Amino acid sequence: TLVTFWARRLDTSQQSEISLWAVPVLGGSPRVYLDGGAEFAWSDDGKRLAYHTPGPGDPLFVRDAGQTSPPTQIFSAPPGLHSHFPIWSPDGAFIYFVQGTVPDRMDIWRMRPTGESPERITHHVGVVTYPVFLNQRTLPYGATDRDGSGPSLHTVDVEEGVPRRVNAGVDRFT
Repeated sequence: TLVTFWARRLDTSQQSEISLWAVPVLGGSPRVYLDGGAEFAWSDDGKRLAYHTPGPGDPLFVRDAGQTSPPTQIFSAPPGLHSHFPIWSPDGAFIYFVQGTVPDRMDIWRMRPTGESPERITHHVGVVTYPVFLNQRTLPYGATDRDGSGPSLHTVDVEEGVPRRVNAGVDRFT
């Protein structure tokens, strides 16, 4: 019933205010849906929301749709690291996210929505952005190559844990 989006604005002291907004699908005025929320993802069934806030370690929270009680914090990156781009697995069993040192030492991780067992999936140690599920097992995302070139489109089979660069055109072999 709502279209949700992330917004950031500067106040008069040049401080950034971040929040999630919503507007009814059938029309109406946008309104704040979740104050202080940054990047976010709805579960495929639309019943749960995962989001992080801009605090140290980009704390990751989960809440039920329409919930009025406080959300549950399930994760915060270790000091000096960031966590971005949360996305639910199609079956809702995991939340995938990008974690590391911004901007160019990041990798894809996953964990249960309860916050247990964070697991590193890729080992790019590069720029990694915008994961999105193609199907139950295939997670495409943007990433730079080890030599710093790119970004290029990559995929990882989430059951095998093997990332692959998606090639287009002629490949060079030596």
